[in-house]
Amino acid sequence: MEVTEKESDNAKNNSPSKIEGVAGGRGSMKVRQKMMHDKNNPALKSTRRNLRNNGTPAEGALWRILKGRQVGGLRFRRQFSVGAHVLDFYCPSIRMAIELDGDCHYHCAMPERDWARDKELEQKCGIRTLRFENKVVFENPNGIVSQILKIAGESTPSPLRGTPPM
Repeated sequence: MEVTEKESDNAKNNSPSKIEGVAGGRGSMKVRQKMMHDKNNPALKSTRRNLRNNGTPAEGALWRILKGRQVGGLRFRRQFSVGAHVLDFYCPSIRMAIELDGDCHYHCAMPERDWARDKELEQKCGIRTLRFENKVVFENPNGIVSQILKIAGESTPSPLRGTPPM
C-alpha cells in the first residue's frame, strides 16, 4: 500500500507520542503547551482564592518557608491551577508541584486519585509532584527543603519558557 505525503504527515501528527505523550514521562510539547496554556484558568479563580484564604495550618507554615525565593532562589506559586487541577504549590522554573496531604488522602479512593493526577501532570505537562503529609511540615521542614533542592539540582530549564534544552 502506497502512503501519500499528506497521509504520512497526518500519521505523524496523530501518532500516540504526539497525542498521549512520550513514553518515559515528559509528554509531547504540543500537549504540554495546551495544558500549560490552561494554567490559572479564570474559571478556577474563586476556587484558588478560597483555597489560599482557607488553607490548612500546614499550608501556611510551608508557604512561609517557600515564599520570597527563600529556598534555592526558586519562585513558588500558591494554589496555582494547571488544566483542571489546582496545585498547593508550584515552581514553574523546575516544573515541580508540592502537595500537602491530610488524613483524608490516605482513606478510600484518594491515593488512587492522587496517583492518577500526579501521573497526568507528569506525562502531559512534565510536572513532577512531591507529596508530604501535613505533619511533616512541622516535624521535618528541613527534609522538605532538602528534597526540593535535590530536585532543583536534577532539573534542566523549562523548554516552555523559551530556554533551549541542554
